[in-house]
Order: sequence, then C-alpha cells, then structure tokens
Amino acid sequence: MTGDYPQFAKSYAHEQLVEYFLVSEADQQFIAQFRGNINRTSVTILLKSLQYLGYFPSHLSVVPADVKQFITRQLNSPEDSSQEYFWDSRTRREHFARIRQYIGFRFPTAADKEKLDDWLRRDAALKAVTFSSLFERAIHRLGTLCIELPAESELTRIVNSALNGFFADVHHLIAQRLNETVIANCNQLLKVADTQRLSTFEWVKVPAGAAGVENLLSEITKLQTLRKVGITKEHLMEIPFKVQKILFQRVRNEKASEMRNHPHEIRNCRMACFVTVRTV
Repeated sequence: MTGDYPQFAKSYAHEQLVEYFLVSEADQQFIAQFRGNINRTSVTILLKSLQYLGYFPSHLSVVPADVKQFITRQLNSPEDSSQEYFWDSRTRREHFARIRQYIGFRFPTAADKEKLDDWLRRDAALKAVTFSSLFERAIHRLGTLCIELPAESELTRIVNSALNGFFADVHHLIAQRLNETVIANCNQLLKVADTQRLSTFEWVKVPAGAAGVENLLSEITKLQTLRKVGITKEHLMEIPFKVQKILFQRVRNEKASEMRNHPHEIRNCRMACFVTVRTV
C-alpha cells in the first residue's frame, strides 16, 4: 500500500477490525449526543472512517459490510441502519462538522495545500525523491497536522508539483555553483570530434568489455577523462547521493544530442551528477 491513496480493503480480519474500527468509551459518549439509531450508527461509521482513511468516504455505501457490522455490534444495535441515512442533506454536513470538532480534524484550505507543497519541496523531498515515497510523506504529514486529505487527484497534483519544484531547485543550485571552465569541460564531453564517431559522453557510457589489460586501460582512461572535468564534492554539497543517482540515471538514458538540447541549468546540473556518480 506504500504510496497509495488510502482506501477501504475489500474485507478485514477480526484483528484488523479491532485495530482500526474499535469504538472507544469517549466515542460512545460523543455518539450518544445524536438522536435516533440511524444517526448514531451513521455518525459512528463516518467517525471511524475519517480516522482510518484521513477523509470522509464519498458515501456510506462504499464502507465494507464487515466494517459496518463490527461497528453496529459495538453500538448494541439490532441491525445496520446506515442505508437509511439521508446523505444529501444539511444534517450530514452538520455531522461532518461535529465529527471534525470532536477529533480535532479540519478540512484543508488553500493555504494548507500551499504549505504542504512547500514542505514537500524543501524538506521531505530530500529524503523521499520518488513520487510514491513523497506521496506517502504527504499523507502522513496531513494526518500529523489533523488535516483531512484532499481528493486523490488534488493530492497527486500537489506532490507532482512539489517533486518537479524540488528538482528544479536542485538544477538551479548545482548549475550556479559551476564555473565557466567546468561548464565548458562538460559541454566538450557532448561534442563529436571530426575524427570520431562518438562524443566523449557516449564513449564513457560504453560498458566495459571482457576482463583484459586493454579494456582495463580503457576504463582507467574514461575515469581520468571525467575527473579532468573538474567537478568537486563542493559542487554537489548538500545534495543527497540518491538524488544525484536519479539524475545520473536520467543522463545515462539520453544521447549527447538530447543533452545538448536541455536548458543550460538542467544540462549543467545533470552532467555534474553524471560525472560525479560515474567516477565514484
């Protein structure tokens, strides 16, 4: 389930029902404030759903039957009456508000979403550099702050925006640290000399051949060539190695012509990561 938007499972083992949907004594006191078996049952299902998912379900009909039955038995109710709940009503919205107040949750505002984007971009992405891992961090962050999850499409947009912004920041930071000599050396790797078929960039990516003196000398020459570019650890300071490796992978899958077509910040940053990872 890592990196997935929270959803109900098709069914639950008894241990899981106890773990996720047990109605506490405090819950019972809160639920007792509502009039009628229909309202008490439905409010309890909504309450436990919000605590489990991090958001209210789109309708009570999406809640699995075994979850409803487990909750109903705890209320000493003869049967599940939630199917009679008036979903499209002002009452349901009032119930939402009272449940939120009870457990300290609130609906996400535009400001909450902006703060989440900023936190993901400037903090979380340093440790979680893939979409699925960053998506998981976003869900956990909102839960910690007692903020309901936005719709899946909206949360996906926020995480994608933050991840793209993070890599844009990395491109800019590394590129501005490179001096003109280093940039010129990187660009030289992408050129094809008149007497050659491949650029130096393409040549150093050619896999090492079978064990032998000639191939060993070739690999040594590749390393020496890349080290002469002048990339130092200071150029990539504060950039986690796993971030460097992601950018290295992107470079390794591209041709020299494709690298030359990138905007200069992207090209220079990625070449710096390529040289660094390739020479470790």
